Amino acid sequence: MRAQLLVVALLASFWGGYAQMQPIMPEPMMELWHCGTDSYSLSSAVSRRLFAFGCRPEMTQAINQCCLSHDRCYCSRTDTRLMCDHYFCECLRRVTQEGNFFCRVILMESTCFLASKFGDSPYQECSADFLVRIGMRPMGRWNRRK
Repeated sequence: MRAQLLVVALLASFWGGYAQMQPIMPEPMMELWHCGTDSYSLSSAVSRRLFAFGCRPEMTQAINQCCLSHDRCYCSRTDTRLMCDHYFCECLRRVTQEGNFFCRVILMESTCFLASKFGDSPYQECSADFLVRIGMRPMGRWNRRK
């Protein structure tokens, strides 16, 4: 647990130093970014820049797809939150396996940790507006199962 918190602190310190060195986003990355949480809007911008800085562009696109699949898994509620997080981390491991150490270990592992640590609220609260944004549609009245 302490090691994972250290990773998060390390990422935050990297962010401060790298903010001025951010690369120009490749065209495909201009689409909607799905990593991060709506509860803390800055998390999306931070994750996008960290992945763009630390991973190759084709990996960043695949990472974004993993995040979208994770969002959809949370909102569909066909799997438990733990299973959604497991699938998410497996997806990230698969797409970053050829990446550099920073992408493959630091970013991927901290992203998995953050999803597992703070995913309860997003899993419980999937609004109709969010469903539309991730390409799902609420059918009839949108009522969350408790």
